[in-house]
Amino acid sequence: MYLQKNFNYLKFREDVSFRKIAKETGINTNTLQILSKKHDENMRIEVVLKLADFFQVSLDEFVKKDLTRMSERVYQ
Repeated sequence: MYLQKNFNYLKFREDVSFRKIAKETGINTNTLQILSKKHDENMRIEVVLKLADFFQVSLDEFVKKDLTRMSERVYQ
């Protein structure tokens, strides 16, 4: 699973802060910081769905595909 890796990649690529993500998604900043540091298999699906929506990627892509290896054209 690529949740942590994709979260960090998309956060960096979009140049957004934990605070901005938290404000727009309603996810606690502590939860976001934990996700950025370690893979949490118990992450609630609601959190994962909100993050996928925020970054405008499908749930499948966000969790199962290594977005760092995909073409930049797909996410522009």
